[in-house]
Amino acid sequence: MEFKEANKKLKEVSQGEYRSLRFELTTFADGRTTTACQIYVNPSLSGRGSTWAEAFEKLDKEMNPGSHIEETPDVDDGDPIDWDAMISDVRELRKAQTEPDGYEQEQFRQERISEVRADDRVMESHLNLKEEDNHDSQPTR
Repeated sequence: MEFKEANKKLKEVSQGEYRSLRFELTTFADGRTTTACQIYVNPSLSGRGSTWAEAFEKLDKEMNPGSHIEETPDVDDGDPIDWDAMISDVRELRKAQTEPDGYEQEQFRQERISEVRADDRVMESHLNLKEEDNHDSQPTR
């Protein structure tokens, strides 16, 4: 695309809004050259590329972002999803996470037994102290 064609296309795309069109040619000491094509449309929409086509493509992506988004990029449709099986798997996973397994149940049971035994020892010790207090407080004959 030539500069004139790019200018005409930008005029159509901008629909009367402010617009700017730039072409930059850079030549390096070794003779290599690069080009930069830049287009701008008010308000704040721009496209830049090494060709006018590339610059217009980028501008179009800015102006119409939804039209350039793939719903499922690089994904093969493959087999349909078995939602019932998936829901069942999720329920099983949640159940497994909330219910202790046999080892955890046994560990909890052992901890609880230890707590009860400790409570019993405290209670027994307390009763022994009370009994000794009662024995000491009785008048001797």
